[in-house]
Amino acid sequence: MKQKETESDFKPNKKKGCMGETQTKAKDEVINVSLMAYEYGEAKIQRSKSFPVKLSKDMGYDEVRERALKKWEDYDRNFSRDHGYVVTFQDGKLAKQIPGSSEEFMLRKYKEGLGKSYGRIVMYLCPVTEKKSREYNANNKLVK
Repeated sequence: MKQKETESDFKPNKKKGCMGETQTKAKDEVINVSLMAYEYGEAKIQRSKSFPVKLSKDMGYDEVRERALKKWEDYDRNFSRDHGYVVTFQDGKLAKQIPGSSEEFMLRKYKEGLGKSYGRIVMYLCPVTEKKSREYNANNKLVK
């Protein structure tokens, strides 16, 4: 039996149970960022337009906004940063502060207050102003 034990190919995983680099680093979390658009003067959520965005737990409003804008620019060729987007909550309120308090927005604090896991958090990019629709005169010519 001793001979069989020494001949086996079993090698224990030495990393298991040890504090490796991956366990000590701050893990990025993924939240979903969707779009809002103006319809009849009111901001409405655009269904089926959402991208997952990797964020650090300690990111503030400006960092979340920049990462979300970059992700949308990279993956949606119809998206343009020129409209001046802001990050909002589902109700359309600007995400500069944690709802119900005067604390500055931080992803970790928002998650704690919301009581959801990071994967279920959805934030929205909303244009600052309404898109100007093309106006046509009586002769069906575009007015600039």
